[in-house]
Amino acid sequence: SINKCNTEWAQRTNTFAKEFVNAAGWSYQDYRTFKSTGKAHEFQRIICSGLYKNINWNLIPGKALLNLVTGKFLNNHNLNNSYLEWLNKQPVAKFNGYPYELAMKIKKHGSYYTQLSLVEKMTIDKQFAGLIETAKKDDGSLKGNVLCALDTSGSMTAQISGGPAGLSSYDVCVSLGIYFSELNTGAFHNHVAMFDDTSYMLELKGDSFTDKWNQIVHTRTAWGSTNFQSLND
Repeated sequence: SINKCNTEWAQRTNTFAKEFVNAAGWSYQDYRTFKSTGKAHEFQRIICSGLYKNINWNLIPGKALLNLVTGKFLNNHNLNNSYLEWLNKQPVAKFNGYPYELAMKIKKHGSYYTQLSLVEKMTIDKQFAGLIETAKKDDGSLKGNVLCALDTSGSMTAQISGGPAGLSSYDVCVSLGIYFSELNTGAFHNHVAMFDDTSYMLELKGDSFTDKWNQIVHTRTAWGSTNFQSLND
């Protein structure tokens, strides 16, 4: 319903859905029926029926899984052990979003210092590993020693207009820096440059997205002016 579209993103999505319905020759009722049936929504019907022990974690879409795990759902229904047992068996977890969406779960409540639970950390890290695995398919790794330069100037902390609440350009910058530096197979693998008034190199430690995120946001940052040319020094 247009009455529920309170953000620019929701309005654009609603417009796209209506364009899709018109192109497919469906009615809105046809579309709602399509959305509420099928395997993709089986987990929603199970949850609505209160049959929590029947949840098949493999069938939950990546974004829905992230929201369930980083909210109160697991604790409220005593599902931590069940979920963790399943997660430990997964080399990666599916996720079809952007790296910054994972970063926003680390930065819950507007703080860069949020302490993640074990299931939250493992989920975020395995979903990021899934993004990397997908990107590397068909020889998709970066080549040619590409250095990721992260703008850490003060203006990057401004909230992005039309984006999710609390999302800043800095969040997108850091998450993409981790993403591309991990895809890089050359000399700058797991290295980034950071610049404001001056620039410096940073080698990313740890084996996970959350570790690298916390390393960057806790490192020396002057929040000075934007001096991209300092990277030439």
